[in-house]
Order: sequence, then C-alpha cells, then structure tokens
Amino acid sequence: MKHPAIGAGLVIVGLLGSPFTSYSQSYEEFAKQQRQQYQDFAAAYVADYNAYKNKLLAQWGTATELPSKTAYVAYDEKLEQKTVVDFANDEIRIELLEPAVDVDTSAVVSKVLEQLASNSVAEVAKKDPLLKSVPINDEQPLLASWAPKMSVEQVTEAAQVSTEEVTAVVDKPATMKDASQKRVKRITLRLGDVSVFSRRAEPFRDEVEDVAAQTGVSEALILAIMQTESSFNPLAQSPIPAFGLMQIVPNSAGLDVNQRVFDKQQAPAVDTLFNPQQNIIYGGNYIKLLEQVYLRGITDPVSRRYCAIAAYNTGAGNVASVFHPQHKRVIGPAIAEINKLSADQVYSRLHSDLPYRETQAYLEKVTTALKAW
Repeated sequence: MKHPAIGAGLVIVGLLGSPFTSYSQSYEEFAKQQRQQYQDFAAAYVADYNAYKNKLLAQWGTATELPSKTAYVAYDEKLEQKTVVDFANDEIRIELLEPAVDVDTSAVVSKVLEQLASNSVAEVAKKDPLLKSVPINDEQPLLASWAPKMSVEQVTEAAQVSTEEVTAVVDKPATMKDASQKRVKRITLRLGDVSVFSRRAEPFRDEVEDVAAQTGVSEALILAIMQTESSFNPLAQSPIPAFGLMQIVPNSAGLDVNQRVFDKQQAPAVDTLFNPQQNIIYGGNYIKLLEQVYLRGITDPVSRRYCAIAAYNTGAGNVASVFHPQHKRVIGPAIAEINKLSADQVYSRLHSDLPYRETQAYLEKVTTALKAW
C-alpha cells in the first residue's frame, strides 16, 4: 500500500522539478557570487591595509600606527599630524612630525577635539582609507563614542594633558645605508574614567539584553567580550580582517552563524557588521554555538565558559588541542579530558598551554572584565 504514495510523491516532485531545480541553481549561483564578492573584498582590504602601512612607514617609521580594533587612527593630508582615539587606554594622542619649535599645543588640542565632536562616526569612516567604500550609518559624533555625554569643554577640563618628545626611526631605501631619525611631539589627553566602559555600553544594553534572552548566553559575557574585543570602538577593524564591536570575521564566525542559525550560505556583508545591533546578534549567536553546540559536552558550566571564551578568540579546535591526549584539534576526546578536571584546572591549562600568547592573555582579560558586568 506504500507504493502508490511513493508514486504520487514522485509525480509531485516531477511537476515541481524544473522550477525547483532552477531556483536551487539560482540560489547556489547567488551564494557563490556572494562568497566571491567577500573574498574579493577581503583580498582588497588586506592589500589596501599593507599599501597604507607601507606609505605611513616611509613617513613615520617606528611611530607608525594604523586603525585597529580598539583605536581610531587618522593622519592629515600631508601625513604630518596623527590623531589616535584610543578606546582601550581611554586617551587621545596627537602627534606632530618634525613640528615647529613654537607650536601652540593648546590650539592643536582644541582643533582636534572640535573636529572629533563635529564629525560623526559615518563621516570619519568616509575619510578612512580602509573603510571609505563601506556604508556606515552611525551619526553619533566620534568624541561622544569615546567620552559619552561629555562636551569638548568638559573633556578639556577633565583630561590630564602631557607632552613629550619621541624619536621616529625611518628606514632608508636599500640603496642608502643609514636610517633617518625624526622628531615627534606627542600630546596625550587622558581621562582615566573608571566608569567609561559602562557608559560606552549604554546605547547597546537593550540589544544585548534581547540577544541574551534569545540565545541563552549571559549578558555579562557578551559585554565582557565586546569590551575586550573593541573597547566599544564604533570603527573597530583589524587586518584579519574582522569588523565591529565584537570583531566578527565575516568568513569565519559570521559565516558559521549564518549557516547554522540563519540558514544562509554566505558571509555577512561588512557594513552589516558595522551596524552595532547586527554585530551583537552575530557575536551573541557565535557564543551560543560555542557554548551550546561545539562545547556542549563539557559538564561544568564554568569550565565550558572558560573554553568558550578562548574559542571565541582562537577557535574550538585550538582549545581542543590543549586537552586532547595527542594534542589534536579534535573536540570529542578533549571534552572527555576536560570533564576530569576542575574549573580552576581547566583555566590553568588554557592559560599556560593555549597555542598563542594572545589567546592566553585574552582569556585573562575577558574573565577580569566579566567581574565588572
């Protein structure tokens, strides 16, 4: 009695086959096109990053700085002045290359602060050589992102200002023997505000709460990872490349979340990751995948959290290699070993044996930040 049903089913498939196949092929072609577009963007971004870096090195040498996940960095058109808005260290640094002896420090500081207060995140992004092609819609002034609810006058009054002379060593072309040295005048404004991370996080708290409720991931963990990844820098970028508040790598964590959570086969667009709400959705869901899928077999919730934190930075495979009897990047046998250890022992092993010092430090930073949230 089953055969007629099967036959009927085959008839239906036959009737739908042609348009369904056409749709399937169209989607695959679309997904392939999207993947290629991202790969092209990533290659262009890395090429632009390296070209920009080399251009700056020729002028600034050892004093060269580039935009990063925790710092906005901009140079003037002549590459003679550099402004660094350092979100991690709560300071703004202004550096002048070979400045005049009588440079007016106060005037320089005032001009920079006014520019940061009058230009939105979207406007400064358009001037960033690495992001100028990415549509970013954040209309908040950059200064307000760094020092929320403070005016130029309040920042000027509250900041501790220091100046110093440093030396930049610039390598000469291969045809010349000696490197040259250039004077750099550095002006540093530091607020030293212990509550700054909490205030920077305020605009994102509702989205964090929603994502935490939807995913079952701790709000505190989302915020601690966000703080560690970007210090709430709205233009966070790194040459991996990774983008946004939670530093999502489009073709890694971004693609993983799209495939497993949203049933999409392409990586998220870069401008999507510069949307704070979307970035938090991707970051929160990636933590969910780590805790509730890849590492779900770890029975102690504290041990599982330590492993998820490390995996957010380096991947679950590298975490597995710490505990696997043969140090393979295989999760199953590693989890069996993890479950024999206390949470403190798991933390100690991760902190001492993870393949990269960066991840060891990352684990410490996130667990420390957790206490504040």
